[in-house]
Amino acid sequence: MSFSENIKLQVKEKAAFRCCRCQNIGIDVHHITPEKDDGLDDISNAAPLCQNCHDQFGDNPSKRKEMVQMRDWWYKKCEIKYSAQDVMLMREMVSKLEEIKHGSQSGINELKQILRNIHNKTTDKVIDKLSRETADATASAIVNSIDAIELSQKPFFYVYYLEEDYSYQTSMKGRNFKNKWFTLEEDGKMTIKKGYVWDGCPPKYKIRDLYIGLQEGCINFETGKSKTYYASLVHDVFYQFSVDIRSLVSRGDVDYEFYLLLKRDKFTFAALYYFNVRLFGWVWWNRN
Repeated sequence: MSFSENIKLQVKEKAAFRCCRCQNIGIDVHHITPEKDDGLDDISNAAPLCQNCHDQFGDNPSKRKEMVQMRDWWYKKCEIKYSAQDVMLMREMVSKLEEIKHGSQSGINELKQILRNIHNKTTDKVIDKLSRETADATASAIVNSIDAIELSQKPFFYVYYLEEDYSYQTSMKGRNFKNKWFTLEEDGKMTIKKGYVWDGCPPKYKIRDLYIGLQEGCINFETGKSKTYYASLVHDVFYQFSVDIRSLVSRGDVDYEFYLLLKRDKFTFAALYYFNVRLFGWVWWNRN
């Protein structure tokens, strides 16, 4: 027995047609526990791997747990990173690579156009030189280079990363402030810039591999974010720049705004979380 075509397609789409270990294009669906060891032909036992990574991991029992971890990590990253349209584009790219392997000259020209659609003109010369021998390497290199650019621009060392500007009408009117990361206008409107990073709800301490402190709220289905997401964002921004804004707002103002946002987002434990920031917030206030 082997995986059904439906399972193979599901796995490839979940992985955006890329290897879960090296992220190169050109994968097959392999058994984590081999059939000879009674491995099942279902999606839980399937891993999207290129041939090179399969050769290194495929028949090594000691690597099976690691393979599952790599697969699940890559699935989660793809779910966040790729839209359904992106996955379809990857699928089309893989289809053209298969055509090229079977000698299709038109497939080369079509692949060149797909790659141009996902990258900028700085790679045109590389794409123009694409041939049957270099198709796999060129496609993988371009897709991986996009990842590298995004990784260099987006810090992954925090719990949250603000994907787009966020504006919120605070209760703090009659104050003006502006820096690289946020503005506070006379009418109380606050705008936080895309790219801001923070560690979620305060107070929180990192001890080895664990965060100890207030936990993030469950998902608010109206926003698609944690019920504490926006409250912790606004609170963190004010605390991060408290030295700069202390003549305009007090810690009490900021903590109360945190409470109002928790209430707005229907967080059950708003009062408890407010009590904690009032009790411990002084540790971080007025510190750069």
